[in-house]
Formats: sequence, C-alpha cells, structure tokens
Amino acid sequence: MVPPLGRRKALGLLAAASVLPVACGTPAPMPPPEPFEVGPVGDFTAPVWRFFFNREVVVARDARGFFAMTAVCTHQRCLVRPRELPGLCMPPVEDASNTTGELCCHCHGSVYNGQGTPVTGPSTRPLAHFRVTIEDGRVRVHPGEPVAADARAAP
Repeated sequence: MVPPLGRRKALGLLAAASVLPVACGTPAPMPPPEPFEVGPVGDFTAPVWRFFFNREVVVARDARGFFAMTAVCTHQRCLVRPRELPGLCMPPVEDASNTTGELCCHCHGSVYNGQGTPVTGPSTRPLAHFRVTIEDGRVRVHPGEPVAADARAAP
C-alpha cells in the first residue's frame, strides 16, 4: 500500500513542477515550413482546385490567378479535399481535384467554398491561405507566409 502524500509533500512537489519549465528553458520555436513546388503552370488549367496530401495544402487556379490554402479543417484538424462528386465526401487521396472549388471534410461533414469559407458546419472558421509565387514557369507555395484569401499570383 502506498502511504498518502500529505499536504506538505504535495505542495513541495507542485512547487518543484512549477519551476521545471524555467529550469529546462522554453522550447525553441518551430522554423516556418519551407516553400515547395507543386508543378508547372500548364498543369493547372483554370478553374481547378488540386489537393496535395503529403503537403496538406490545396492549390487552385481561378480566373484571377493562383492561390493556396491549408487542407486542414478548422473544426478538428482532419484533412479537407476537393469534392469530386456532388453530395459525396470521400477520405483524402493524393491529387484529388475538381473544377467547382467545393472542398469537404470527410470526418464531420464540413463543406467549404472555393475560397475556403465554410458553407456547412460544424466548422465556422475559414481555411488559412498561403503566398504563391510563379518561378521559371513553376508554381511554388510558401506555407510559412499567410496571405489574405483574395491574394493571387499571376501566371
């Protein structure tokens, strides 16, 4: 049988635990994610929304240009993907795409429009957008650089 701690011993342990983070130092901040290429401009015929599973990002091209947003649902962090069939939301797979812009989360049914704004809950917050650049005819996403939802990169 384990003897009870007692008030004095319990308070001593709490005091020691409270200084532990200071004694160990604060964790170093994570470096921002590195930019990455998703392919040549010609692979994105407008309008198109394409899901990149391993990067957890949706890259799109509309009449105004290229843009990218996180593929992580703002409800409970499941992955969203372009909806390929009306009314049906499948689990995410690499290179899923559509031309309507509708994105869905298969976990709890959140649906987002092509700009990443939720249209059906449970999610209530929009998807974060990232800067996109075109370099030597190739599309590059900068996930460490958030931008406004209406930001576009000209082809």
